[in-house]
Amino acid sequence: MSKILLSYKKGSDPSAYISALSRCGCEVQSARIGAAGICDGLLLAGGGDISPHFYNYRGPIDRIHIEDEARDRLELELIHNFMALGKPILGICRGAQLLNVALGGTLIEDIRSVYNSQTPSILHEHHMHSIHVLPKSTLHAILGSGCIVNSFHHQAVRHPGRELKITARTSDGLAEAIEHVHAPVLGVQWHPERLTDAFNHQIFADFCAWTQR
Repeated sequence: MSKILLSYKKGSDPSAYISALSRCGCEVQSARIGAAGICDGLLLAGGGDISPHFYNYRGPIDRIHIEDEARDRLELELIHNFMALGKPILGICRGAQLLNVALGGTLIEDIRSVYNSQTPSILHEHHMHSIHVLPKSTLHAILGSGCIVNSFHHQAVRHPGRELKITARTSDGLAEAIEHVHAPVLGVQWHPERLTDAFNHQIFADFCAWTQR
């Protein structure tokens, strides 16, 4: 049985992540007591904004909601440790953004200010919408050409980091997924743990399968 290190916001309820991983036959370990050396994979859960101290921040400071710099620091270290060991990483929402920051990428700090639009296709904070998945990608092998996803974010990947590529976008061009060109590293902007369809279950199933290779 694979052991997954789960890092999540202090005081939040991680049960949806734990349930999704458990259904795939994985054991879940908290990042507060676990480490890369004893776990087979890392799941970075959602949460608030990443501190601008850790990337090339360009926007107004009042448009971000810094959550916990200690968490940022811990998870950035975990990303580098797991990648150094060649172990799989799955980043969800904030976790995908943090993966990008860890590898030198940049973020759209506030979607509304960049797009300057109020149309439903742009507003991603509480919205169900479709995504297009690029062919010949890890995500395409899981989801096919696209699916319906949920959104709870006001930030997104702007420029992908080193050896990362954007592999899914919305109809308005916003990045919805990133993956590493060589390593078993995937980040999705939506929350598959909150969805019950087979496509989103498969994201967790494939992640758990990666940890057994």
